[in-house]
Amino acid sequence: MKSWKLKKIEKQKYIKHEEVIHQGFVNNKMRYGRRRLSKYLFLTYNIKVNPRTLGNYMKRLNLFTFVRRKKRQKEHKNTNVKFANLVQRDYNSKNNTIYEADILIYQHQKILIKIIFIYQL
Repeated sequence: MKSWKLKKIEKQKYIKHEEVIHQGFVNNKMRYGRRRLSKYLFLTYNIKVNPRTLGNYMKRLNLFTFVRRKKRQKEHKNTNVKFANLVQRDYNSKNNTIYEADILIYQHQKILIKIIFIYQL
C-alpha cells in the first residue's frame, strides 16, 4: 500500500496547565464555560489561554458545563370574558329560519349584472 494512502495516527498534544484548568473548572462548580474560565485563569493564576484553545482542552479533558434549561412559562388567559351581544343574533336558533344575503351589482359592457349569495345561518 502506498504511503500517502495510509492514515496518519494523530498524536495527543500535551495540554498545558492541565491540573490548573481542571481545578479552576471544579472550583467554579462546573458552571464556567471556556470564555469565563479563560478570564478566571488569567485573573487568579495569571495564565493566559485563548478561549478557543481552552475549549478544545476542555473537550479532551471531558469538562462539560451543565446549563439548566429555562422553564416554559404557562400562558395565563382570562377565559371568563363575556362580550355584549351588539348584533342581537340568536345563536341557538333552529335550522332554516335565518338567512343572510350578499348582493353584488356591477356593470359589464352596458349590462347590469346582479349576483346574490344566500347563506344559511
